[in-house]
Amino acid sequence: TVSRGFKSDSRLLWMGVVFGLGFHVLALLNSDAGLDVHVRLNLVQNNEGEWLLPWGGLRHTTGESIDAAPSTYDGWMLAWASTPTTMKLTSLGATFALALWAGARPAGGPEGPLLNPAWMMVVAFSPVLMFSTGRGYDEALLSLIVVGGLWWAWALDPERVKHRIVAHASLGTSLAIVVLWKGLGGAAASFVFVAVLLASTLWDRWWISTGGVWRNRPVKPMGVLLVGFALSLCLVSIFGAFMGPGSFVIISQHPFEYLLALLCATIVGPVLYFLVGCLLWPAINIEMNEADRGWTTAYLGVVSGVLLGAVVAYTAVLWTYESNLWGAGLGSTILLLGNNGRYTTIVLPVVLLMLKRVERSGSQTDSGSWSRQALALALVLPFVLASSMVGHQLWSVEAGAALDEHLGPGDDFLFVGESSLAMHHLYAMRSHLNAETVDDVGGVWSSLEAFEPVLLENTTYAAVVIGPNVDMTLNESQWTLAGQDDVPLSVAGIQTGSWRLYLPA
Repeated sequence: TVSRGFKSDSRLLWMGVVFGLGFHVLALLNSDAGLDVHVRLNLVQNNEGEWLLPWGGLRHTTGESIDAAPSTYDGWMLAWASTPTTMKLTSLGATFALALWAGARPAGGPEGPLLNPAWMMVVAFSPVLMFSTGRGYDEALLSLIVVGGLWWAWALDPERVKHRIVAHASLGTSLAIVVLWKGLGGAAASFVFVAVLLASTLWDRWWISTGGVWRNRPVKPMGVLLVGFALSLCLVSIFGAFMGPGSFVIISQHPFEYLLALLCATIVGPVLYFLVGCLLWPAINIEMNEADRGWTTAYLGVVSGVLLGAVVAYTAVLWTYESNLWGAGLGSTILLLGNNGRYTTIVLPVVLLMLKRVERSGSQTDSGSWSRQALALALVLPFVLASSMVGHQLWSVEAGAALDEHLGPGDDFLFVGESSLAMHHLYAMRSHLNAETVDDVGGVWSSLEAFEPVLLENTTYAAVVIGPNVDMTLNESQWTLAGQDDVPLSVAGIQTGSWRLYLPA
């Protein structure tokens, strides 16, 4: 049998799945927890049960957090995810579960094995998901939430679902949970739920009235996917510019920068991280003109496009906003935050189900299947090996461990570093302070541009940390260099140079 260009009964594929998931384990062992993980690990609850960032929020337009008050955090936090290890193990478990689901045969699917390793390879050898696993990020977990919202499309024969409003409500609920999880707020989650129900109902009415025919031609899954993508980009951008919350205000303030970021996000997200990074392009680079033209396939196609468009627009907003907040060039910000392209993985369950429906129709051929598979693996293999064998380490983790040797209860320290991700690195240092003293230690940040020498005159700071690439020298009569080290892995535009730890002379 041939499955999306891969032979589903091949032992080589099973070996590939085992090796791929093994690489995920190596990535977990060889990588530090990601910056976002450290931020969430430092949350504390107040008497009202609100989650707070004790040293201030992640965004400071003044270039410093010296006078910052504790800031609320709106995202969700799993009760057991209280250490880097438990968060990384949660991510690994979610990845394994996602791989099993990807390989499972859906109800009404083509005849074949109950578990197809060809589909599992999409998850097992994805450097995008490997990146998230190694750092304890929740992309796989969020994808599983979307899987739950699509239960009707894989647990039942969806063409026989009589009450499609149930299907739409399930999908809307799962996407609303994703929005809440990411900390975008209850209003945004409610809007997403209502938008899914409204748009899906309009789609159903159009389908009933036309039979899925547009201009005397049946709609095709890839066609509606592209149309949904374009409409989503336009609508999210327009709505965000005039009525969007929070960061979306940047669209109207800097429209040309946003459009450039939108173009880059389209290349980075759907193309590099999704099609290439999830090994999907061999499955889509096929003749789909004779694909299953039922309601389900077309619906999954348009949902995939709309979600991809929304994720791309959201990513472009983040890049544009952070670029202006940090006073950094858009190009350097995109390079630094390029891994935001991993957000496209929430669309993976929808696209996989759509492709399995196409597979059921028998429209695929085995022409060039193994060559496409080999090329797909060859493109991601260097990134797989880098993520698993080398991993990713944070200089701020090492700095935090060095700080811990010199700080005690009641001590404060100053971190002088570049604006980009400065507060994230400050919380990464906090993660490695002694658990018995961290609640009594204070940490503040200042950029070099906002730094004033008076801060260190007659200071009570017990330590000063100078971040990489910061050209600053302290008075040797007042401060002693107590530690210095190069960044663990020098990557131009992301982390280079060395950090330094100073103590009072």
